[in-house]
Amino acid sequence: FGEHIDGPGPQPASRKALFTYDVIWVENTETTWVSRWDVYLNLHDAEDLVGEEGPHWLSVSNSLIILVMFSAIVIAILVHHLKKDYDVYMRIQQMNDDAAEMALSKGTSSVGGVGIEMSTDAEIDLEQDGEECIHHIGVPLKVRSRSPHPLNKYQKQKQKKRQNQKHHHPQHRQYYHHKYRNGHAHGNMDDDHSYAHTHSHNRTIHFGWTLIQSDVFRAPSHPMAFSILCGTGVQLLGMSFLTIIFCTLGSFNPAEEREALVLILIILYVVCGAVAGYVMARLYKTFGASKNQWRRATIILSLGFPSGVFVFVSMLNFLALKQAQSHEGVTFERIVLYLALWLGVSTPLVCLGSKYGYQMCQEYQFPVNTSMIPRQIPDQPWFMGTVVTSGLASLVSFGACFLELSYLMSSIWVDEYYYIFGFLFLTFFCLIATCAEITVLVNYFQLRCEDYRWWWRSFTVGGSVAFYIFVYALFYATRLQSTNAVSFIFYFGYMGLSSICLCLMTGTVGVFSSFYFNHKMYQVYVSKSLKLS
Repeated sequence: FGEHIDGPGPQPASRKALFTYDVIWVENTETTWVSRWDVYLNLHDAEDLVGEEGPHWLSVSNSLIILVMFSAIVIAILVHHLKKDYDVYMRIQQMNDDAAEMALSKGTSSVGGVGIEMSTDAEIDLEQDGEECIHHIGVPLKVRSRSPHPLNKYQKQKQKKRQNQKHHHPQHRQYYHHKYRNGHAHGNMDDDHSYAHTHSHNRTIHFGWTLIQSDVFRAPSHPMAFSILCGTGVQLLGMSFLTIIFCTLGSFNPAEEREALVLILIILYVVCGAVAGYVMARLYKTFGASKNQWRRATIILSLGFPSGVFVFVSMLNFLALKQAQSHEGVTFERIVLYLALWLGVSTPLVCLGSKYGYQMCQEYQFPVNTSMIPRQIPDQPWFMGTVVTSGLASLVSFGACFLELSYLMSSIWVDEYYYIFGFLFLTFFCLIATCAEITVLVNYFQLRCEDYRWWWRSFTVGGSVAFYIFVYALFYATRLQSTNAVSFIFYFGYMGLSSICLCLMTGTVGVFSSFYFNHKMYQVYVSKSLKLS
């Protein structure tokens, strides 16, 4: 090797030195295949194995703490406000009846065969007592019809003519009710028998969300697009939930079988097509869709979103093959297999589910009826706008998952192992539950502001968490050690596609959470109204 030098220090060599080593693998019979990653669950062992990052305990604890604390806050707010609303509603109705009885004892005003009971003092006391909830709403008093004096033939004809004129006037009832609410009961209110007939059995005082009971379940704008988005969201939600369940049970390891993960995702997406068709068809039927509209929506649901994904992935695949990066592309055999699953299995399942939901199931039943003419929505404060509510509300949902999101993205883009799918399941559950809770809370305060356009608002509030996830993906791009432009195109392309899928899932969760809450809230309101009557 050269001249030998005595003493410590580097030894010069004139030729190459060959170093070898041997590795002997010994099977551990005490550890099963399913529990091979359990060593990382131990806090002390994990510090030695994974260095400074540590285990996922911190992220899961963060998600659970946010979920528990926010659930307690939402429950406390809703219980307090709803109980207060129902108590005020019952108290105002009782005060209305008491004021009417007081007015009856003081005197009545009778014109043309209709007695209108009136008490100015009772009405003022009633308005002051219920000022906190009906300061902008008049208090209709009890109306009873009586005939103290018989009418002759000429008076009857004149009365009938006046009634026909008022009946055909479009603003008669609104004007009369406004005039009556403000205490002008002693004016010219001749023979308003139709008003007495309408309000003799319905003396309900409405305030806040009770004012829009005839509009709260009105169909949203663009009902076809809304139903298709909800159906696609249900399909993606079922696919994601089942995939995480299979990973948690140890059926396969996505960290070692990337191609198997993609195939399982597509198979589960195909299987959930029947559920998507059923949800879309029944929801669109509730909005009053005709058969032709339903068929068109079914075709769009089965071909729309998968077509967009297929075109987008094909473009990225063509770019990868053109750059000679075959490890990032999809083979031709895989593409044919995916097309066969989509057109041969998914599309028929969507059609079968849609047919069952439209032709064999009834539409969703609402506890209140919807009026023909939409109610005018008052001006809303700036903090109840769509952008403000969606942007602020989704921060809570993002806070419940962003720590675990960093581990997941490291597994996908930095080739790190992701091994604890039970924690991923808990984080996913916390994300869905937080989206549902924050959407219900925003929905309730929106209805209190007399804005009944909650369908699309619930979707945007629930789905806007995907915007923050994409922003986090932009920040995470600084950790990628790559100078290849194609790699960044792949990164931003697939992260954008993932954000869109998450937006559809969480938006659908927000819609059905708000729908369930509104249905229960107005159902209790109707039962209390019937009990009062």
